[in-house]
Amino acid sequence: MNGFGWVYFITAFASMVVINGIITFMLTPGHWIEDHQFWSAIINPTYLPSLLFRFCMSLALAGIYALITASVQRDAALKTRIVRWGTLWTVPSLLLLPLCARWYIHAIPPEQWASTRGAMPTGTHFATLACILLAVTLILAVLASLWPARLHLAFSLIVAVIAFGAMDSFEFVRESVRKPYVIENYLYANSLYAASMPGDGGFTVDNVNSAGVLATARWIEDRSAGKGNPGRDRPRSLSRGV
Repeated sequence: MNGFGWVYFITAFASMVVINGIITFMLTPGHWIEDHQFWSAIINPTYLPSLLFRFCMSLALAGIYALITASVQRDAALKTRIVRWGTLWTVPSLLLLPLCARWYIHAIPPEQWASTRGAMPTGTHFATLACILLAVTLILAVLASLWPARLHLAFSLIVAVIAFGAMDSFEFVRESVRKPYVIENYLYANSLYAASMPGDGGFTVDNVNSAGVLATARWIEDRSAGKGNPGRDRPRSLSRGV
């Protein structure tokens, strides 16, 4: 790998390290809710398992990209060498992913993971889909390594599409487990705070339940709007499922 390759690898990995801290914090803020410290937010319960999972997935995708590159080579010896080199990155990484996923799931609080198995278990369906797609990707990568000289562009593109589908399914699971929060047990997706705290502007679950949205939402300019509406003064109780 030349100097430009190392620069790209280091900067890309650093980007993943930072972004992974942000998205895992949103799912499992950990002790940050109590102390609001930077490192409590970044080094949260799902940070390390998610980072390892994403790193393995990135290595697998890099190997699959090598397969695409190899598939258009006319030199059979060169094609064989690139395919085998690419599968050396792809196959071991895919074999490690189930262990990373298991660690990741165990780091998520049980009540959060159980929420995907309710009336709309979308997260569970996509988790199953991710497992199936990763298994298919692994099988196809092994097949490519067995007959490297016969690798065609169409085959390598199919492997890439299936691998990206597995990654997308994982991201969907992560998002569905976190919902309806932006920050788990702290802030809802509509900027509603789960509990009263400094700087909440009064837009909290308790205030909405007692006074209604018109009286508490910070984005409402005319709080007299809706007078005469029979349902205006009868706010409904909010809960996680709403």
